[in-house]
Amino acid sequence: LLITVFLSSSYNHINAKEFRDLSLHDINKLLYKLQGPHAAIHSTHEALHIHLKHTVCVPLMMRITHIQSLDTYTTQRPQIVVSGEIHGDERVGPSASVFAGQLLVWAADCVLNDDKTACDRLISIHVSSKQMTWLAFLSTRRDTFILPTPNCDGYNRGVRTDGGVDPNRDFPYSRKDGNCLRSNTAKLFDALFREVTVQILVTFHGGMAAIGYEWGTHEHPRGHDTSPDNDAHHQIGAAMSQVAGGFRKERPYRSAPINSIVYPVYGGMEDWAYAAGWNAELLHLCSGEKPDRTPPPNRAITFLVETSDRKKPLSSELGHDTDVLLNTHGSNDRYGGHVPRNTRLVLSAVDLVRPYVCLDSSSPILNDVSLRNTQNAGVHWYVGGGFKVHRTWLSWHRFNHSIGALPASAWEGVVENMPPPSPPSQPHEQWLTGHAEEHRMSHGLHASGYLTGAARWSWDNPLAPSPLEKDLFTISSLYLPPLRSLHPIDRDRLRRHSARGGGEGPTVEAEFMLVAWAEVDSSW
Repeated sequence: LLITVFLSSSYNHINAKEFRDLSLHDINKLLYKLQGPHAAIHSTHEALHIHLKHTVCVPLMMRITHIQSLDTYTTQRPQIVVSGEIHGDERVGPSASVFAGQLLVWAADCVLNDDKTACDRLISIHVSSKQMTWLAFLSTRRDTFILPTPNCDGYNRGVRTDGGVDPNRDFPYSRKDGNCLRSNTAKLFDALFREVTVQILVTFHGGMAAIGYEWGTHEHPRGHDTSPDNDAHHQIGAAMSQVAGGFRKERPYRSAPINSIVYPVYGGMEDWAYAAGWNAELLHLCSGEKPDRTPPPNRAITFLVETSDRKKPLSSELGHDTDVLLNTHGSNDRYGGHVPRNTRLVLSAVDLVRPYVCLDSSSPILNDVSLRNTQNAGVHWYVGGGFKVHRTWLSWHRFNHSIGALPASAWEGVVENMPPPSPPSQPHEQWLTGHAEEHRMSHGLHASGYLTGAARWSWDNPLAPSPLEKDLFTISSLYLPPLRSLHPIDRDRLRRHSARGGGEGPTVEAEFMLVAWAEVDSSW
């Protein structure tokens, strides 16, 4: 269930703070301030057990999730990596990645820990209570790794290279001459990808404005650069462009394969992150590597984000921290800029790393949990983290009282470890007129037929928000089916169905879980 925080504040007074180009010291200081129950700050060389050579700085990595439950959580949370820069003179990504991390951590601290300072910060920049709930969900139901300055030496000096090496030509994919893994930056990501099952990688660059995805090597020339995951790449890239939007004279990002929109390279990070784990033909040994070294398991859906034509935009183009989650920015917008739009882009990627279903707190069933008023007992839910909902439905499951003793964070694993249900065979309209016996399934009882529709990011859905509408992240498709199985006769049938040994069984009072399911984006 969604947890909603009710907050009030006057939005008449606007105290917008301008973003600025941050020094390495500024960034590290901001990261350490976020250390707490929802963010762990690590020195990369210690966390990843790597030796960094010839460096005067150590990149920091922020891990955002529900830290306390990491050791006890039985199902792995989806993992996403955000790289603020890989070339030290490309400056938008670090600020955007840090601010996205701040929003995620502040929201979790506010909604889950009642942290007044965090709540006040979010209210002051006009983040609504619904947006806070959404951000807190992303904070605790994903495992997000943000590295604002992985090439900290280049960033500190304002140069492209890391120790004289271009880090984005230093990966062993499509690099045949053995000149790879020489830079600290490349070594850092090689170690990270061996430790983390990265599902989405967002890597920020500068020098043009575009979103690129696979392929980006010379072996996949333009016109023949469609990846096996092109449907996912195309849809997510388009969503990132939509949610980032434009401002003043800046148009929304073009989104296309890297070879078609940027240019191919040897030893690039993007194709290495996507294919090194399954396309061994183009993975080569680096000088000094042992021939029997295990290849990295990489298969991340990767996006190269070229943030702006200027690698270091003017201060007046960076934007303000107010109304960042409202994609209303047009030619006359006061607060739009490179940092706000790329902050939104990061948050969309964090959302899209895995589909999810949320029961809405306005559901009538929540106001009468005993189900005495069956005429008004409806359930509202929406599907996020995807585009097309092929089928979504409800089911009842017997409630195990031992589950109730678990902390709230453990429910995540309880639901995800439930046996996959068999979906209903009928649309909901037909299901309402069907026979009761047809609604049984092996691990529970159907509570509805199936519905089809659109998830949060389906822009062509009339119920989904336009990129230019206010409160972009709070409007979603709501499904409101009349629940046939909430009637008393179906409650009795559910008791009999779950009685030990089958048969009629005693019609005693029992407790059940109502679970919403969805099949999403089956074309990927």
